[in-house]
Amino acid sequence: MAKKWYAYLFRENIYGFSVQAVSFVAGILSTVIFPNLLGKDGFGYFSIVIGVASIGTFFCDIGIPAALLKFIPAGLKEGVAWKYYELLFSWKLLASSATALAAFLLADAIAGAYGLPGLADGLRLGAAFLLPYAMLPFFENAFIGLKKARTTFVMDCAFHVGRIALPLLLFLAVGVGYLAAVAGNLIGCGIAVAIGWFLASREPLLKRSANAVIDSRALKGYVVFGVIWMIALALIQWSDLLIIGLFRPVSDVSVYRVAWLWATATAFLFPFSQKIFFAAHAHEDDARSRAVFSLTLKYGLAFAFLMIAGIALVAAQFLSLLYSGAYDEAYPVMIVLSMLTIDITLSTLASGLLTGKGDIRTPTAIHAVAGVAQVVLLFAVIPAFGMLGAAAVVVLVRVAAAIAQTGFALRFLSLRIPASYVYMPALCAIITALLLLPLREYTFSFPLALAYGTMLVALYGLLATLLRVVDLREIGAVVRGSVAR
Repeated sequence: MAKKWYAYLFRENIYGFSVQAVSFVAGILSTVIFPNLLGKDGFGYFSIVIGVASIGTFFCDIGIPAALLKFIPAGLKEGVAWKYYELLFSWKLLASSATALAAFLLADAIAGAYGLPGLADGLRLGAAFLLPYAMLPFFENAFIGLKKARTTFVMDCAFHVGRIALPLLLFLAVGVGYLAAVAGNLIGCGIAVAIGWFLASREPLLKRSANAVIDSRALKGYVVFGVIWMIALALIQWSDLLIIGLFRPVSDVSVYRVAWLWATATAFLFPFSQKIFFAAHAHEDDARSRAVFSLTLKYGLAFAFLMIAGIALVAAQFLSLLYSGAYDEAYPVMIVLSMLTIDITLSTLASGLLTGKGDIRTPTAIHAVAGVAQVVLLFAVIPAFGMLGAAAVVVLVRVAAAIAQTGFALRFLSLRIPASYVYMPALCAIITALLLLPLREYTFSFPLALAYGTMLVALYGLLATLLRVVDLREIGAVVRGSVAR
């Protein structure tokens, strides 16, 4: 039974990781192409529009994506997954339409707050983009709850290919401008949502069958807490960028966005998909959850410290080479923001465990406190310390919140982890950085930078293996689906 479980979980996570890998590649391409194509001001406008639209999607979610991952698995066991799906779909469509309309009507007011009248048209187009962008995670999470993560891979490929290729086609047709980039994202996302709707309408597991009663009270309670959680996440993920725009030139928004995108791109290389493990914890018992949480935490932290060392050693080279020196000032901000890899690791695993097991209250409360604290600190720090101050605030708040969530997750499982999970990969990162740092000044060309990055990964991997941060036999056993704890 354990073998079958790990095999299923590994299969689903491969699809989940593939989605993250596609997102990573698309994110890298967009981070290289659009800042160069649009210029600092144009990319700043584009970043604000996408930021406002992204915040809008949090209001559309109202806890629904998390509810899908929790209640679709429950519905499968009772034969009423379709009831949860149809009810949550109607809520999500209503919330998304209302939020998109509100964003459209507020476009001039938001542009006025930034003192950028030319931003209004982009914000109105961004409001149209908001609707399919908000619906995309609905279909993604529904299929993940059904143990059909491969379908999300198809949808995400369509979206990410579209959000790169379509803006470029529009640039060729109508000329370079940030509105073409927004319009391309809108069309690409619309195609992905259409695919999701088509496949869901033909999904056998979502066909009407049993007439059992759903747990409406639990569902509504989950959604209420989800509303608070989504608002808090919106504040945490976007407040730094948007508050910088209130106090600093739009070019600073562009620089900070480039730094943030590169520093957090590691999230898409993270080998464990939060959505997959959220659904797995909802499907499985505590003993299996304990096994997977321990393993993923161990290897997640090993990955996190590798990414931190990588950003410190090679980020300056790629910024200089990809942007011809225009974004070199983003490097120190990236160094600070690289610590978010720890937040990404801990939050992904702890939130997935807690919410999958039905405890949405704890992560909601932690995120709410973190969101408010971050906004208050940003308004206090940015006027005097600018982008570096914003980065320091974000890291402090988010890492503290992630550690708190992890503590609650460990207590929930009655699980203790060795301190070596943290200090051993940190030691590997420090040794790697000390050994390779003297070579950094000679690696400012693409071939040498790539070779330097490869050397970094190889050295860290060797140290991690020798110091038993990672266990190759254990990894092989997980891949084969034969681990039982």
